[in-house]
Formats: sequence, C-alpha cells, structure tokens
Amino acid sequence: MFTEQVDAFLLDETRLDALTALEQGLKKLFLILEENSTVREILAIWFGQGSFVNALPDSTQAVAKCHQDFIAKIYSVYVRAIEKGSVRKGVSAHILALDTDAFVVGLIRNWLLNVDQVKIREQVSEIIAAHIELRRP
Repeated sequence: MFTEQVDAFLLDETRLDALTALEQGLKKLFLILEENSTVREILAIWFGQGSFVNALPDSTQAVAKCHQDFIAKIYSVYVRAIEKGSVRKGVSAHILALDTDAFVVGLIRNWLLNVDQVKIREQVSEIIAAHIELRRP
C-alpha cells in the first residue's frame, strides 16, 4: 500500500532532521499520487464524492481510521522535531500536526482538481518545502 512508502520517511527515527523527513514523506505522497492511477482514483472518491463515501459506513470508518493514523504519524514527527529544537518555539506538536493535516488535505484536493491557472501539480514540491520551512526557528 502507498502509505507504507510515505511511512518510511515519517516514521524513520534515525533521520537527524524530523522536518526534512516530513517534507520528503509529503513529497513522496504526491509522487505516488502522480504515478499511481489507483491511488488517484481512491483519493478522488474520498475527497470528491463525500456523499457516496458517507453512504457506506464501513468506508467512512476506514477513511476516518486512516486519517487519524496519518495525524498521529505527523504528530510523532513534530514531537521528535520539538525534542531536537527544530521547530519554532511556542507551538504544540498537536497543533502543528492538525495544521499539516489540513494543509495536506487541501493540497490533495487542489492537486486532484488540477486547475490549469493555479498550477498546483507543477509547484507541489515547492509548496511543501515552504510549509515545512515556516516551522523552522
């Protein structure tokens, strides 16, 4: 599954810089999205067909669990980053994780829309890099 490929970055505690690991993991997520039509289709259903997904209770629970797991993984990355002094002071790992989750969800939705005028797909790597850089001291 594609989540294992992203987790390889997010959960790798041997990396010296947790924020770089997070950045690489998020970039990997979008690379998978670009290369894997099945992942694209699944995410398009999750993000674009909310009423369809909500009509299937098992699917709704699976999506919610996946989402909770993703937030927990991001949280653990921010905890490591805070412990190493890699994050701006005064912001909790919990708030940073929720903020990054909202960022990723919005970025995926915009990426899937692929509006020519916005050019999200061409700039996703730089957008992710900017998001991570804003967390550094």
